[in-house]
Parts: sequence; structure tokens; C-alpha cells
Amino acid sequence: MKHCKWNGIRTGIGMLVVFGVLGMLLLAASPSRASVSWIDFAVNGDTTATSMVQGDELSWGSDCAVGASMFWEIWYDVDMSGDIDELIDASIVGFQVADGDTNSDGPPPDIDPVPDGIYWSAPMMLGIPAGDYVFRVTDLSDASQSWQTVTVTALPSPPNTFVGRIVLPETEPPDAALAYLWVEAAYDYGAQMWAAFTDDSGKFEINVSNSGTGLMFDIETPDVSGFTTPAQKQFEANGVVDVGDFIYEVPSDSVYGTVTDDNGDPIPYCYVYAYVEGGGQNKDVEASDGEYVMYFTPSEAGTWQLGVSTDMLIPNYVVPQGVEITVGGGTGIEQNLVCPIADQEIYVLVTENGGNPEHSYLFDANCPASGYFTRTVTDTGSANVGVLHTSSACGSGWWVNVQTWDSAYQIPPGYFVEDPPSGLYYAGDTVYLNFIEGATVRDTIKVDPGDSIPYMSSVWINLSQGGYVPYYGHPDESGVYQITAAVGTYTLTASANGYYSVPTYRQLTLAADTTGNLGFTLNRAHCRISGQLQGVPLPLSGHIYVVVASTTIALAATVDTMTGTFGVDVFDANWTLTPPSIDGYSLPDTMQFAIGEIPDTSRTANFSYSPVLDVDGDGPEGLPGDFRLNQNRPNPFNPTTLIEYDVPRSAPVTVAVYNLLGQHVKTLVDEVKGAGTHTVEWNGTDGSGHAVASGIYLYRLNADGFTQTKKMLLMK
Repeated sequence: MKHCKWNGIRTGIGMLVVFGVLGMLLLAASPSRASVSWIDFAVNGDTTATSMVQGDELSWGSDCAVGASMFWEIWYDVDMSGDIDELIDASIVGFQVADGDTNSDGPPPDIDPVPDGIYWSAPMMLGIPAGDYVFRVTDLSDASQSWQTVTVTALPSPPNTFVGRIVLPETEPPDAALAYLWVEAAYDYGAQMWAAFTDDSGKFEINVSNSGTGLMFDIETPDVSGFTTPAQKQFEANGVVDVGDFIYEVPSDSVYGTVTDDNGDPIPYCYVYAYVEGGGQNKDVEASDGEYVMYFTPSEAGTWQLGVSTDMLIPNYVVPQGVEITVGGGTGIEQNLVCPIADQEIYVLVTENGGNPEHSYLFDANCPASGYFTRTVTDTGSANVGVLHTSSACGSGWWVNVQTWDSAYQIPPGYFVEDPPSGLYYAGDTVYLNFIEGATVRDTIKVDPGDSIPYMSSVWINLSQGGYVPYYGHPDESGVYQITAAVGTYTLTASANGYYSVPTYRQLTLAADTTGNLGFTLNRAHCRISGQLQGVPLPLSGHIYVVVASTTIALAATVDTMTGTFGVDVFDANWTLTPPSIDGYSLPDTMQFAIGEIPDTSRTANFSYSPVLDVDGDGPEGLPGDFRLNQNRPNPFNPTTLIEYDVPRSAPVTVAVYNLLGQHVKTLVDEVKGAGTHTVEWNGTDGSGHAVASGIYLYRLNADGFTQTKKMLLMK
């Protein structure tokens, strides 16, 4: 089964197949006394309640040995027996917690940081299906157990309902294989999660309360062994919404392997995930007893990034990220993953205006040499030191950054990091961060009409200086962002996976609080333009690009030097494709595409080259026959490019660079030039010698009444 995204719940609890492992733990235990004797619930704060309505807040707790680790299970009581029958009932979730462990990056933590023999979870909104649920807890110190039942009733007259169906190959309804499959509707990585079970026809109905009206939810179905899981769908909660069929397929390829620690021991409770960089595709699968298999369809062939979720592993392990795999060969790919044991520590000490902080902060640490990852949360007051549990398996140091993607951990309005972390940190180091008041940038992120709205917590707003990003943040649910920084000059950008921003950047001189004229519009990249350079000898040499430009943005589609193929994802706009110059071959004409919204999802652009014959030009003695401005090379470039132009006769010539607003950046040539082909270099600076920002620039030739303008792309 797929994991539940419970926890108002940002914990991403996994639906784990763990009972064989649990059995071994229990057999190995030495019972001494019954440490667990009761389980209690609190529904909307009422500790006498044993029933709830979908969407109520539920917390649960029990006694245990002081400081003990506990294994909690939640089962859907199919036969309503009040007990757990593992052959009949449906396993919803299993997780391990410890008395006094308040680490929120994982399963529901203990709300009391003191190991006192009692565990209570924080209240969380649960929109789980109606029915009876059995909670069972096992004290792993002595194998004692207790269980209790809570009843969930359906939300009366739900204002919103997602309806749909799961379809399995060669399975005709009604069929027991289609029943009790867990389907989720999650908003903003689990800030709201509603769910339903399928019936024996594969149909489901997910109720959503008024708190979700107008929000965009991810509809996600479970993994079913032997089949590829359909991609999640996005729909807005607005009355009764038919989300259609989720059709499972027989896979054409797979990635499989083990998940172990660095001693080779299997890690029983974890999730392996994969995503396409910038492509909006993602999937995950549960690793059972340290083994996993992930299936792919023919349409999913390509390069993916593989990693292990932090859920339930931090602080005991660090996890791998960014393991590159290429699927589509049909033979299966073995990719074993190692989660090194956390055996070292880096400390983070936080102050606000030099004193104890009033807010908690979230920190990530990445090992650039190995791709390992960990995180921690600092507390308030004198408990302002966080511990990043790292591993000696990464001996080359760790990047440490404060994160704001989780709405529970935000930099306070009007504050910024006085001296952001820079450089690598090592075992025993302490990262000092002081948050002080500064100037605030505030504006709105919009989404192009007709496009789905991304989670605003996945939209990044960056204030950078010379390529370094000291200040960043996310918009709120209304698209309003607010970032506080030190006074200075910045490049302001907005980005989201699978979207481009218009404009691509804004230049900002921040001297005081600034609001207005700093917004961005996100446009979803939904159409793939792909093609090939034809008629040229392969392999090609160097870095070669096809420039794909609209009136607002220019993109560089990298050409595969072995095959001559290229591809780029674009949004709805009019696009011009400019092929690269190949020495000894004629330059093909540009191509134009008018791209609409979905279903306009695929276009083909092949460029045909032919050898240039060694003959004289049109002018006298082989001189150019007319004025001409050629495409700069390389393009895109960083930091220098060459601009070539033809002059058929002696004439006054100017070559100048402008930004997209038509503002003059720099004059490169302003003199009389004789007949011939001339070249001038631009090093990406303005007339004062200051480096300009990444983006599209125009360059213009004026000569003897002739004018021609072309675009070029500076990428840093």
C-alpha cells in the first residue's frame, strides 16, 4: 500500500509491512512486566470520546516503560470484531516512536519531551474513511501490548467529494482484489489529507469538508504489487468532482534493489522515491525488509533521480539523494541504496537579535560529495541548539541551510539571517545564526490562466547576489510572498518544478520595505518540443544548443552530441527555435511554433544542414554581398560570446547590446569599418564594467541605413 500523508501532518507516515520484523523483535525481548496497560483517545480535545467524524482532530496515547520505544499499528476493522485479524482487516499504518522523543520529522512524536512512561501524539485532523479502527501499541522493551477501537462516522452532507475508480489489468469487477485500496486526496504535502477505500468494483468517494473548498488536491492511489502505479492527478475541491479512472499497467521496466545501512544490515521501514528533474513526474514505493522494486511504463522511459525518504530514518541514519538512473531498456535495473548510520553531529545555534529565539527553525544538511542528507529542528528559548546527526561516511563536509518550505517553520516577518551559513561544516562544528530585522520585499505570485496551481510551498523566491542566494522563501496560499533581507542590490527570481516564471528575473535595489512591481507569473511547461540536427556528421563536438525563445523568455535545449537530438518543455506562447551554427555547414532557417494550452503537448522540430561549398561570395573578390548580423556563438554563453557581422563596403557601424525592455546596456562597436566580416566579443558586462544578470539580451547592428537585431542568452 502507498503511504498516508497524515499529519496536518507533514510526517509522511509509511503504510509499512513490518509484522515479520516486529515478530522477531518480540521473540527477542525478555518480558518482565506489562508496561503497556491502556490506550486512550482525545477527539477535538475530549478525552472521553471513542468516536469521531471525518475531519475531526484526533490524538492518542498510552503508558509504557520510561523512555521505551513503542510500535504503533492502526488497522481498519473490516469484520468489526474489535480486534485485529491480519488475514481479514486492512493495515493502514505502522510506526515506531519513543517516550519523550519530540522529533517531528517522522511519525507523530511525543508531545512531552520528558521520558515519563506516557506517550501522547499531537492532535491531527484525520479525514479517514468511515468505519472502525483498531489502534494497537507494543512496548518493545518487554513486548507488552494494548489495543483500543475508535469509530469514525462519515462527514454529514459533505460539501466536496472526489469520485473515481481504480482499474487493474485482467480484473473484472466485482473482485476482492479491487476492494479496500486506500486512495488519498492531499493538499500541500499533507496539510490536509482526506481518504477513502475502494469497493470491490474499484470505486471510491473521498469526502472533503469546507476547509478544503477551492484548494487543489493531489489524488493518489496505492501501489499494487506487479503493476505500475498511475501518476497522481490534481483537482480542485469544488462540489462533486469526477477524477476519472486510475488505470494500472503491466510494467515495461523496473528498478529494484536493497536499502541497507553501511554495515549491510537491511533497513525495514523506509520509502524509496524517484522524480524527474524539472519534469513534474514523481513516484515512491515502500521498501519491505530492506528490499524494494519500482515499476515503470513505456511513457516513463528516461532519466530519473532516486532517493530514500527521511521518514522514520532521521536521526538514526542519513539518507541518499539524487542517485541518477535511466529506465526504458526493459531489462530491469539493480540499484542498491545505502543509508549510513548517523555517528557524528553538527550543531546549529540560533538567536534572535542576539538573544534566545521565540521561534523554531528547520535546517537541512547535504553532503555534496556523496548526496547524503539529514535535517533538524531547533526549539525556542534556551533550547535553541539543534543537532544535525551526520555520518562519517561523508568525510568532505556538509552544506547547512535554514529551510522555509514547511509552514510550521518560517522566518518571522521582518527578520532575516544576519550572516547566512557559507562553506562546509564538519563533525563537532557549530553553525551560528542570528536573525535580525531588515528590509522586506513583498509581492504576489500568479499562475497563468488555464494552468493548474502548484503548491505554494514548492515555489521558491530567491534574492541572489553574484550567483549566491543568501535570502529565499515561499509564497503563502494566496500567492503572496514576503522576504526580509539586508539592504543591497539583488537579482530576484521565482521558480517552481515544471513551471517557468515571467519575467525570468527582476533587478532590485533594496533600501527599505518594498511592495509592488515585483510579481511573477508562473506558466506550466506542458508541451515537449523535440527534434534532431540532420545532415551533420556525428558525433558533434563541444556544447551545442538550440535556442528556444518567446517574447518573454529564452531557453537552451542541449543537443545530444552523439545523436544530434534535443528536447525542451515550453508553455503556451509563440516560440522561435534558432539552430546552432556548425562549422562548414549552412545555418538552417529558424522555426516558429504557436503553442496553446493542454492538449497541445508535443511538437517536432528537425533542422536540415547542408555542406557549404567553397565558392566566392556575392560581392567583389569574395567580399560579403550585403550587410548581415550573424547569430552569436556560443549561445547560450557564460561569460563571453562572439558576435560576427558582414559589411559589404566601408561604412559607419555600431553594434550595441540592449535588455528586453529596450534599455541600452553597452555599445560594443562605434566606428567606420571596411568591407569584410568582422567579429566583436561581449563579456557580459554593462557600460560601467559591472556584470549583468542572466537572461535574454538583444544585440543590434546599425550600418549605412541597415538595421538588424538578434537575441542571445546569458546563463550563469
